[in-house]
Amino acid sequence: MITLDLNYDGTFFFGQRPEEIADEFRIHHPLALALATYGYGHETLRRLRDVTKVSLGLLLDPFGHASERSEHQPIEWLAECLTPLLDERLIRYCGLSCTVPSIEYVEAISRLVADRES
Repeated sequence: MITLDLNYDGTFFFGQRPEEIADEFRIHHPLALALATYGYGHETLRRLRDVTKVSLGLLLDPFGHASERSEHQPIEWLAECLTPLLDERLIRYCGLSCTVPSIEYVEAISRLVADRES
């Protein structure tokens, strides 16, 4: 599995757009690609889905970029970030970063994903 961080402008931290790295996924065949989006990047996920066959997931960081936020995002933020992606079936899995403030975050994600699978 490969994990990549996204910039606000839809590029990866090394400056490339999804279409520019799609060939790498076809050559190296990763099992999955996880994107750390910090609550944005929905359009990038859509573009990745369109240019690669790699299973896509999302890594949410409720603390966000430490330099930009001084406190964790509320649990409602998770639903706001995940619901459209789950509804569109853009992601197949979701994880949380090591900055998760409580088990309630994990439970909230589990419920959101379970609700979409039933």
